[in-house]
Amino acid sequence: MRYSVGIIIALFLMFGEAFGDYHYASHTGSDEYPYTSWETAADSIGDAVAAASRGDTVYVGPGLYYDAIELKERMGLIGSGMDSCEIDGLYGDWYVILPGPLDSFVVVEGLSLRGKWARTGVNQVGIDVVHHHITVRNNKIYECEQALGGFGEAVIENNVIYNNKYALYMGGEGPPEIRNNTFYGESDLGDYIRLESFDFIFENNVCYTSLYIWMPWRENTRIANNLFFGPPGYWKIIGIDRGNPTIINNTVVGSEGINYAFMFSAYGIDSCQASLINNIQCNSDGYAFRCEGSSDNYGNDGYCHPKLYYNDCWNNAKGLANIYGDAVSLDTIVGNIYVDPMFADTVDFELQMFSPCIDAGDPNITDVDWTRSDMGYLGGPGGRSYEYMDLPPAIPDSFYTAIGVDTIFIGWRYATESDFSHYNIYRSNESGFSPSPDNYYAPADSSEFKDTDWYNDRNYYYRITAVDNQDNESEPSEEVPIVFVGVDGNPPPLPPKALSLYQNYPNPFNPQTTIRYYLPTVGAQPAEVRIVIYDLLGREVKVLLDGKQYPGEHRVVWDGRDKSGSILPSGIYFYRLEYWGRCLTGPKKMILMK
Repeated sequence: MRYSVGIIIALFLMFGEAFGDYHYASHTGSDEYPYTSWETAADSIGDAVAAASRGDTVYVGPGLYYDAIELKERMGLIGSGMDSCEIDGLYGDWYVILPGPLDSFVVVEGLSLRGKWARTGVNQVGIDVVHHHITVRNNKIYECEQALGGFGEAVIENNVIYNNKYALYMGGEGPPEIRNNTFYGESDLGDYIRLESFDFIFENNVCYTSLYIWMPWRENTRIANNLFFGPPGYWKIIGIDRGNPTIINNTVVGSEGINYAFMFSAYGIDSCQASLINNIQCNSDGYAFRCEGSSDNYGNDGYCHPKLYYNDCWNNAKGLANIYGDAVSLDTIVGNIYVDPMFADTVDFELQMFSPCIDAGDPNITDVDWTRSDMGYLGGPGGRSYEYMDLPPAIPDSFYTAIGVDTIFIGWRYATESDFSHYNIYRSNESGFSPSPDNYYAPADSSEFKDTDWYNDRNYYYRITAVDNQDNESEPSEEVPIVFVGVDGNPPPLPPKALSLYQNYPNPFNPQTTIRYYLPTVGAQPAEVRIVIYDLLGREVKVLLDGKQYPGEHRVVWDGRDKSGSILPSGIYFYRLEYWGRCLTGPKKMILMK
């Protein structure tokens, strides 16, 4: 096994001195003290660490280890990779890894750490960072009471941290630097990321969870270029209690049950004057912001005045802000917009071409290509360049109908894309039809259509598409039936839905996800149906279903394994529904997160 010169140089620069000896742990070694080669490697990580001295490095080979490890000063613990080298702390103490003496410089890299909190309810820290200078890089940490906890300076980067009670529970003078991590938490566990009392940097993270920050009298905290999903069940996504952080170029996407995307609060003589710049915030079930100031026992009112510059606040069910307290306001300064940001998907949240958020940020801030900053987590100097896709508008939905004396009325939810042009109406007397030039009926400029050319001795079925200014046409809507004629004098049944493949849930997921789909009452029954999983290169990963099924809604579960039963690595995958050997719906994207 080889380790790059770059890692050794990086450790040398961090510790200010060269490491001493190298020790090894592997299940394939001969277990000969002091374990100074792969051939003589210790069977236990703890034994290899015990044989090491201050400034040594312990390398760990692939496999599963049951250890609770206490490192020594200026020590490195380097695993073979988060997907191949796991430490299970089930039989350990209150920690999986304890980085040794106070103020010790330590590196932990390339490991998967599994705690015992989720299995036993016993509190356990994945890595305790109390009063340490520690680098935690390229690890996977899960099922702990705290994945990372304590007080100290830390560099936490490129980790996957999920299904812990808390991902980070840190305080003290720090400051930590938290970059390029993926956080995934359960919806009923409270503040999944909790950072207290210090200035810190929180950049380029993907968070399917909530973040809570408590930082009295702090000025230098920076929260930049992060993507936040709001899982159902949380009441807020980002909470700022006191302090004056800069929150710049983030994308914050709410969901059902999210009362507030941002919550700002101050108590007594404290203040909260956060600056929000170039953010996209959308889809909360309540307000975009809550601003709260509470009085102390001496009658001092908390001073809470967040400032908004060049943000997009879109589609919040109850409006922009909920204000509570006399010394409180939301200062909307300049450049804010309230329009559909036009995401290209719901995984990466890249912006589509013609998004109103492109080049709409603070004009004094540039993207990595030196143009004016985009809004959202991919904009600004900490973002990245990518190709804007020119996609069709969303498929029309949320239909309602009415029949008057001489008019059939159909309404639906209006398209919100900035490049939207018009709708195309398709009509047929046969249920289950596919839109084509032969059954094209009329255009519509608004989200309602009045049909006056009809007879009540036949049935009518409508499907509607949305078209943008570049003539990109969406997939057709579900069928909208207007039924006048039944069979044998009986009221007719509702006509079938169109063939539908729905987005998997949960997404992102681990360890399994459910895929729903609907089969219409069209053609010979039962129908031949296949559901296939593909990777990013288009290679077939697994066939989840290959058989015949009757009409109706169905579900299939994927456990993240390939056709041979092996667990697949984290990444983006696609699934496709084949109906009678044809792909009549587009593929769907999903993300497996470990």
